[in-house]
Amino acid sequence: QPFDVLAIKGNKILAADCKVCYEPKFPLKRVEDNQWTSFDVMLQKTHATVGIIAYHDGIVYFIHYYELMNAKKSYIPLNDERNLSWVNVCYG
Repeated sequence: QPFDVLAIKGNKILAADCKVCYEPKFPLKRVEDNQWTSFDVMLQKTHATVGIIAYHDGIVYFIHYYELMNAKKSYIPLNDERNLSWVNVCYG
């Protein structure tokens, strides 16, 4: 707990929780207290990329922890620019 995905490729690490979204936005209230704590600990102790993998309408998206922390609204819109791929997640 709380990571559904731990992936390692070379010296890159991805730690993420997975969520299914029924609307094209990710509500921040879906991140539980223990997940925020685990995200913080993972970032303090490793060089991992940490965040949420969200699935909506046949597309998988990645929302980085820092984006979750700096969200200006109570949700983060999902769009095609945010598609998940290992290259995008680890290398920006």
